[in-house]
Amino acid sequence: MPKKKYYVHLSAKERMTLEQLLRRGKAGIRKLIRARILLQAHDGLSDEEIAIALAVGTATVRRTRQRFVEAHLGALDEYICPGAQRKLNAQQEARVITKGKPPALPGDSSSLTAPGVEATNSL
Repeated sequence: MPKKKYYVHLSAKERMTLEQLLRRGKAGIRKLIRARILLQAHDGLSDEEIAIALAVGTATVRRTRQRFVEAHLGALDEYICPGAQRKLNAQQEARVITKGKPPALPGDSSSLTAPGVEATNSL
């Protein structure tokens, strides 16, 4: 078994914050799972044991440990990936959207009616 690179040592305040978060249960499921991972890691469970207990991958446990060491309770928050750069600017995107719309038919008051069916205001 490989030696752990990141050890989780929670302060009393951090532990209390995580336990309150779990008791309230109002946070997102991912955040709650990360909180459980940190609590179990602090209690000395191995990555494999935590992964089995919480039905997550060992990579998730390792990643959460690493984020805790780097950012403490910031490890609970979603990690934002930068993604690819936009290929079109706002003006080009508007032009593509406009060109993609079918032309309006003369006398057509509603685009929601099926062909051959007249729109009625019977509400």
